[in-house]
Amino acid sequence: RIKDLESYKAALFQLYKNWDNQKFLAIKCGIVSMEIVPSDVEADTIIQSLVENGSVSGEDRNALTAWTINLFFNLARKSKRVFCFHTGPVIGSQDFRLISPEHVMPWGACLSGCVENVYGALEMTRENLATALTQRITRGLMDIDETKFILQRILVANGEEWYNLYAGE
Repeated sequence: RIKDLESYKAALFQLYKNWDNQKFLAIKCGIVSMEIVPSDVEADTIIQSLVENGSVSGEDRNALTAWTINLFFNLARKSKRVFCFHTGPVIGSQDFRLISPEHVMPWGACLSGCVENVYGALEMTRENLATALTQRITRGLMDIDETKFILQRILVANGEEWYNLYAGE
C-alpha cells in the first residue's frame, strides 16, 4: 500500500524490476514538461496529499508525473536501457525540442501492421526534420555542423547504440 514517498518508490522499483525480468527493450512515455522536477520532499508532500484527499491539483499531478518519469529515466540510464519520449501531438509548453537528441528516435508513432506505414512515417520524419532544421539554420539558430550532429544522432547513432546495431558488423 502506498502511503508516502518511500512506499511509492518501492512500488516503482518493483515495477521496473518486473519489466527488467521480462527483458524489455525500452520505456516509452508521453512527453511531459520536465522543466521543474520536484525534490523528494516536495514529491512526498504531494503523495501524502493524494493519500489523504484521494486526488491532487493539476499542478501537483504534473509535478508528480515529472518526478516519476525522472526516476524511470534515471533507472533506464543506469541499466543502459532506452527511454523514448513519444513526440506526437505536443500540448502547451511540452516542447520535445527541450529533450536532448540522445533520447529521441524518429519512429515513436504507434505503428503496426504493414511495412509501408513504418516506411512512410520514416520518410515524413526525414522531411519534417529537414524542413525544421533548415528553418533553424536560415534564422541563425543552428549551424551546419550542429545540424549534422543532431541528424546523425536521431536517424542513425541512437538506434545503433540502443540496440547494438552497427553498420558493417
